[in-house]
Amino acid sequence: MPKIVNHKEYKRQLLSKAAETLVSKSYADVSMRDIAGDLNVSTGTLYHYFHSKEDLFCALFLHNAQISASEIIDKMCNLNSFSARVEILFDYFLHRCEKMARQFLLSTDMLRNDLPDKAQSLLHRWASEMERRLSQVLGIERELGLALFLFFAGSLYAGQVLPASRDLTPGFNAMKKLILQNNIKGDKNEK
Repeated sequence: MPKIVNHKEYKRQLLSKAAETLVSKSYADVSMRDIAGDLNVSTGTLYHYFHSKEDLFCALFLHNAQISASEIIDKMCNLNSFSARVEILFDYFLHRCEKMARQFLLSTDMLRNDLPDKAQSLLHRWASEMERRLSQVLGIERELGLALFLFFAGSLYAGQVLPASRDLTPGFNAMKKLILQNNIKGDKNEK
């Protein structure tokens, strides 16, 4: 009897495993054969699920982005208080930095390697969507959503270049305090 394969789940597993390879090696320096070897699958299997290295890279980026966005947005949507949503948001980025750093490294690699338009477009859509969703979930102006996006992107960069012993908590707390003190949403009950 032939083995029944859940292709959607298997593709998700391949993406999860491929993340380690594509974060530890540069896009330009890794081939589909290298990735298949790291995943312990045949090159044909990899090409069955991803038509090219670019397709794999884009699928991995989307996979990580969707997981990260749904985790945080779901937590924030269930909260009524602006300050509670801000607390959850900052806590998520501070404590999920490893996962978000992976997303940051993938996006940096996408830009650095001058990938085709499909990948560039994907990256631009992702950044715009993150900015829009931050604004929407927090109920703030779009410009402030952009400012928060820039802060979080900068913190991910800082997490890569500063010594591992450097605690980012004080910087996160200072930014959170600034937002809550200025009550950017304008909710008088939460001051």
